[in-house]
Amino acid sequence: MANCENNNTIGKYDKFIPWYFVIFFVFLVIINGFFIYKAVDTHTGVIDKNYYETGIKYNNILEQEKKQKELGWQAELKLVDNAKLYLTLLDKDKNQITGAEVTADVIRPTKSGYDFKIKFKEVGGVYISSLNFPLKGIWDINIKAHKENDEFKYIKRITIK
Repeated sequence: MANCENNNTIGKYDKFIPWYFVIFFVFLVIINGFFIYKAVDTHTGVIDKNYYETGIKYNNILEQEKKQKELGWQAELKLVDNAKLYLTLLDKDKNQITGAEVTADVIRPTKSGYDFKIKFKEVGGVYISSLNFPLKGIWDINIKAHKENDEFKYIKRITIK
């Protein structure tokens, strides 16, 4: 008689076991749907808008990088008060480079729509630019310096607090 009572008790709960599986998989679908929504909603898009042309010209890019290494230029970038950038360019022999045209693309890597360009002015061998960051956080400064036939590129990641 005791065996019959135990079987009946177990039988009452056995009928819910398939529903536990259904609830589990519904939960998984909801969580995965949320993650898919967040991934699509926060995706900033393609980094290089001219990716096809960049791919075709890739050998030229490698050649430019080789020329830049041979050039031996170095850059020192300092951010002061989250509002001014000071850039010092040095040649192979650690002499300051003057007379270059220097620009930069300021890029927000985590969210599109906030990127902007700046131009540096030379003051006593140091290149200076004022800027106003629209958001706190991480920014990439992509510097391009041109002097005569020489081109120098430098990238620095900074954090605005």
